[in-house]
Amino acid sequence: MDKKYIVKAQNYLLKSSYPIVLSGAGISADSGIPTFRSEPKLNNNSTKSVYFGHYKYFMKNPKKWWEDQLDFSSNPERTKFRNAVENAQPNKGHYALTKLQKNNYVKNIITQNVDELHTRSGSKNVLEIHGSRYKCRCIKCGLRFPRESISLKILPPICECGGIIKYDTVLFGEPIPKNILEDCVSIINKADLILVTGTSTLVNPSASFPVLIKKNGGIIIEANTMSTTISKIADIVLRGPTSETLPELSDFNNIN
Repeated sequence: MDKKYIVKAQNYLLKSSYPIVLSGAGISADSGIPTFRSEPKLNNNSTKSVYFGHYKYFMKNPKKWWEDQLDFSSNPERTKFRNAVENAQPNKGHYALTKLQKNNYVKNIITQNVDELHTRSGSKNVLEIHGSRYKCRCIKCGLRFPRESISLKILPPICECGGIIKYDTVLFGEPIPKNILEDCVSIINKADLILVTGTSTLVNPSASFPVLIKKNGGIIIEANTMSTTISKIADIVLRGPTSETLPELSDFNNIN
């Protein structure tokens, strides 16, 4: 990585009044979590495990959905992904963002990840737009619960409000929880810089956030291993593994 790009990005951060981060699966790759999870092809007559990842199936038969979720042998790839998340630890990229935030160079982190590695690395004001692997959520009132606090003796579990509880992670076809989306919009409207890292910016609504900030006159810094849809409008691109580029970005000792 050419140091001049790092310094240019740092100068953007220094001048910004409300810098934020949008992160995706790529930042957790060096923590051993797979980055690619394709959307299943929805088949209304399917009983295969891929169908259980769609919100439409959950709404159709929440009891059977829960039974599938608790059957770890039904989908080996899903179980492999879950184990990777459970065993993952924050990497240098996560800690670099925490350092930037502690030094007031980052106000909020909007993440598409469900692994909670940002909060475990010490970051605050983290919005998990796709939910958390470690929580459950009532689809009626939106209340979130620690995963281990939910009794699974009767399926599906029911909230005190009468709503059905599911894992907090957002399924294919599931709306982003209203309060989370409203918080994201509020942050985007305030931001004058967005650091896009570890995401291909292909999935909405997250993909629209950098574009909106750019239209409002803001700055885009991209830190990704390869070119994405956002690269062509980014003000500065830091190309390389995020566990290398982000620590460099967070080190202001050599800036003039």
